[in-house]
Amino acid sequence: MIVKNEEAFLGRCLKSVVDHVDEIIIVDTGSTDRTVGIAKSFGARIYYHSWQDDFSLHRNQSISYAKGRWIFIIDADEEYSGSSQRSLREEVALADKRGIEALSMRVENSCNEGKETVCLDSIRIFLSNGRIRYEGIVHNYLLGFKNHAASSGRIIHYGYDQGPEAARKKFERTATLLQKQIEENPENALAHLYLSNSYASMNRNEEALRESLTTVELVEAQQITHKQFLKAYYTAARSYIQLQRPDEAEIICRRALDRYGGHIDIFATQTLISLIKNDWSGVIESGGKYREALERYRKHEIELDMVEIATYSEEWKICCWMGMAKLGLGDLEGAETLYARALEITPDKSFLCRQAGISLSEAGHPDRARLYMEEAHRLSPPSNEDTVRNHTNGSEQAPEVASTGLRISPDNSESFFSKAMALEKAGRMSEAEDAYRETIKRTNSHVGAYNNLVGILLRQNEDHEALRILQTASDAIINHPAIRYTYGLVHSVLGNHAEALGHFDKTLQLAPAFKKVNIQKAIIFLKFSKYNNAIDCLKMEIANSGDIIPALITLGEISLHLGDSSQALNYFHKAISIDSDNITAKKHIHSLNTR
Repeated sequence: MIVKNEEAFLGRCLKSVVDHVDEIIIVDTGSTDRTVGIAKSFGARIYYHSWQDDFSLHRNQSISYAKGRWIFIIDADEEYSGSSQRSLREEVALADKRGIEALSMRVENSCNEGKETVCLDSIRIFLSNGRIRYEGIVHNYLLGFKNHAASSGRIIHYGYDQGPEAARKKFERTATLLQKQIEENPENALAHLYLSNSYASMNRNEEALRESLTTVELVEAQQITHKQFLKAYYTAARSYIQLQRPDEAEIICRRALDRYGGHIDIFATQTLISLIKNDWSGVIESGGKYREALERYRKHEIELDMVEIATYSEEWKICCWMGMAKLGLGDLEGAETLYARALEITPDKSFLCRQAGISLSEAGHPDRARLYMEEAHRLSPPSNEDTVRNHTNGSEQAPEVASTGLRISPDNSESFFSKAMALEKAGRMSEAEDAYRETIKRTNSHVGAYNNLVGILLRQNEDHEALRILQTASDAIINHPAIRYTYGLVHSVLGNHAEALGHFDKTLQLAPAFKKVNIQKAIIFLKFSKYNNAIDCLKMEIANSGDIIPALITLGEISLHLGDSSQALNYFHKAISIDSDNITAKKHIHSLNTR
């Protein structure tokens, strides 16, 4: 393997493989944490090479140091899970006997805090014969093997699930290298494919659409047949949907099917397109094809083609959509059968119950709807800020219509809400504002709509209108902690500091661990030089595991203002220990060290 600063994952990775291999070879490209020490504790041989912006170069370096007949490639943020059928050594021995040169493993990529899984069959075991090697400076791929078979083992990959900041850094690094490849060769379809994937991972839909369509045109012009390029068609269709262009999404799906035949992700996308168009028969047909193909994939009955399955964990959404379609066709029993299946497998039972309840209510089954809504409330009573976004800085991204399954029907309040979020993310603020207002008009207790609308108004400096909107909220949600927090923000912006503190205090009474509240209180106290009050609030924010980095930096800056450089340096170093790339903390440390 190749590594750099992987102390968070490396121990778990090596523990999963140490009993299955004869040697562990590691190329370290500049670690400054405990990575090397952890590797040595597992008996690994370490070789040091400075990073050359070329993953394949370093992959091939690691292979060159291996002494064994077979190579097993794994990354530090992965974990090997063996099969109960055969050990890894037995699988390799059998492959040797049959003249097989490479073995693929199913890689399960954990996403969205473990709630979603993206699957891919990847060659991870191969003969060390000097002919098989890696190419590609970013997404390296293996060349030179004559044939391959499937291993029964699998790999769990955690690297996509490290939070938004880690995702941003990975995107910036990857996109830079891919753009370099494209500059050198604009006709490189693979580089365009990977760049479209990178943009899609950051929900940058316009850029993802541009690069995926470029890939599709290159694939068809160059008559490329490898199925991995099917992902470009899926990304293009997904981006069209996010940009509210379902007709074009449908066209690109048909092009994918014509070129490559049936595929799980394309069937899932067609199901959503049919749902958007209220084509209930289309939802049932495409959803059925998706579930059938997914089951065959799970049983390894589909030919190995190394194609990513982005919708691997979305059967519950498909079942939910099919249930809604059954209701549209008047089949209550069929709908509830599908809802029951969705409830068995969903990672969010409360969300699913709400969706089923809304659909049943709209279809004229209030008694059945009430049961689902009561169960949703029991599973997840609205009690914390997780249901809304922080709207003061727009740093978090709105949920996607396509990935949440929130799209229900054209005249439902939740449809207006999901449409508003998609419009806001696309930068169409005026239309998003109208859609949020329509949501509130239909449901005067919609916490998310109030908060998102107020967020837009604050960004447009319409502070008094934001306050007026909050004053129209129903009594049912006036004491929701998120609404109280937003009240405090608006009053703070308007300079009504006493009212703001009152709302923030009420927020903490309702939800003592609500993030950012103590930071907002500290900001107000600092305006009046009440340093001790501000320090107490910031320490409380840290104790509650809230927004720790801003709290530490503010504590450091207060210490600087009070002339305590030693204490300030301590706070800044604590911030760096959590976020090694924090620019503000680094600047303060540099300034203090040069005095």
